Amino acid sequence: MNSQKSVRIHKYDNLKGLAIMLIVLGHLPKIFNSYFDHHVIYIIHLPIFFFVAGYFSKIGPDESLKAFKRLFVPYIVFCILWKLFLYLVAGWTGGVLFLKPGRALWFLFALFVMKMSLSIMDRFRYPILISLIGALLIGMINIPGDILAITRIFVYMPVFLIGFYYNDLTEKFNLNVIWNNKKLLYVLFILVMIACCIAAYFIPSRVILLQHPYHKHFAIKMFYRFIIIIIGILFVLVLNNIMPDKEMIITKFGRNSMAVYLLHLYLLRYIKPVISANFDKDLLGAIVVLSTMFIVTFILSRDFITKYLNKFLDSICNIFIKSET
Repeated sequence: MNSQKSVRIHKYDNLKGLAIMLIVLGHLPKIFNSYFDHHVIYIIHLPIFFFVAGYFSKIGPDESLKAFKRLFVPYIVFCILWKLFLYLVAGWTGGVLFLKPGRALWFLFALFVMKMSLSIMDRFRYPILISLIGALLIGMINIPGDILAITRIFVYMPVFLIGFYYNDLTEKFNLNVIWNNKKLLYVLFILVMIACCIAAYFIPSRVILLQHPYHKHFAIKMFYRFIIIIIGILFVLVLNNIMPDKEMIITKFGRNSMAVYLLHLYLLRYIKPVISANFDKDLLGAIVVLSTMFIVTFILSRDFITKYLNKFLDSICNIFIKSET
């Protein structure tokens, strides 16, 4: 089990703030004619969230209930709300409720499963290595990518566990020698981003999404998946040690990232078609997309939205869960 962690609120809120901005940007129209920008985003944004979630995860008697209230209940509630929303605005009735989560909601279920399985993974001698092998082998099984996020649970488990064991790994391998060398970290960050851009350009979209089975060409697709996972891990490790531990404009974005994550798609359902219809893939279009990303994130990260969202979810939890005495 990992040692007690020292909470650095601003730093990790800043990491989540950057990640949630990238998630919103990834759900907006692409900036270039190709999907290069979206590919780069897909490789790096989710590892940040899973790393931070792993870092603050614990093994204890109350953790299962916390995961149920904070992740599983929002997953169930917003699966229902998203289906109702699509039916009301577009008459869409496709998909199986809960089995095939609405867009972005798979993350909640995946993280819930990871937290619930943490006590089991912690019993293995080499949990990170085992999870990495599982992430590569799960593609051999013909599981549709949108079924309960099964594939992505396996694929992102290594970075979640690296977050969980981060302090232990740093101490065991004396990684502070690297983490305290800022010049080296910036060089590593540039190299990782170059590798990310190369991967985003050459690796097919279907592989970059990390949710589809291999089907054929197993060896090359497994190698591609390995490269994407390693780039994501290296990116978040370097970023974790160069991110300022002070309050910034993105700090509140990260602090209230759950509200942004759950609600942004409802706004983008109306905004995205307007941008696609009226702006080209040029400088003006890029400015509009980036501005929209910032405005949507800023609005949904306000404290009052998180306050009322939490009250709404807590009221639902209270229907099924006994209050503590």
